[in-house]
Amino acid sequence: VGDVQPGFNVKAGLTLKIKGNCSQSRIEAGGDIEMGGMAGGGVGQIFCGGKINARYLNDAYIECKKDLKVKNEIVSCIVKCGGLVDVNMGAVVGGNCMALTGFEAKGFGSEAKAKTRLSCGFCYMALEKMQAIRAELDPIRREVEILSKRLEPFVKNPKAMLAISQKDRELVKENAKRLNTILPQQESLQKRYKEIEADMEERANPIINARSYCFSGVVIAIGSSVEEVTVNINRPTTIIRNSRKGRLRLLPLHSITD
Repeated sequence: VGDVQPGFNVKAGLTLKIKGNCSQSRIEAGGDIEMGGMAGGGVGQIFCGGKINARYLNDAYIECKKDLKVKNEIVSCIVKCGGLVDVNMGAVVGGNCMALTGFEAKGFGSEAKAKTRLSCGFCYMALEKMQAIRAELDPIRREVEILSKRLEPFVKNPKAMLAISQKDRELVKENAKRLNTILPQQESLQKRYKEIEADMEERANPIINARSYCFSGVVIAIGSSVEEVTVNINRPTTIIRNSRKGRLRLLPLHSITD
């Protein structure tokens, strides 16, 4: 495939190679994608079931299940990556980028303080599954709370059943039956949620490597720590989370795989 013009969709079941550049288009492949670059104009989209290798990505939406490697720059993009985001020669500037196994680039942010957010150690696919479970779990939790409050007087004092009408006794029995039905559902969903979360944490590599600089204004989220860089960092730096203090920690640059 050569250049992909605005409004066009390109889809491949496996590997996709685009020799030219893409503009305001949709690119999708079940396997790896190799491409010149994308100037998405806010509407360009890339969906990749494998790895992406590109020269540049500007103003686009990208989902990549494995590693995302870009030669020059990622500018004003929404990136969801299930692997490593690696910008070889340039920077990540603006946008909202998420990666499970780390970020590595020459730099992050800009002197103009372009709004740049890096979320590291999170898997977008796991988060989507967890969000779906929460959507299913929340109404069950509310119902459990309501039913538990209704049944509480009778749990504390079973003889209280004798003081109510036959109709109300039947209603209490129905509530108890319903509670016994949905409690296992709640427990199963909670267990599944914790399993997905634990698997994501086990696979995560929450490390950010700035090979040259990181400008102030960049917001970094690693685990429960979310901080904005307040001063320009003008040296090779590795950013991790200090597990004891719950804050970000700056170290001399070291390998992303250490």
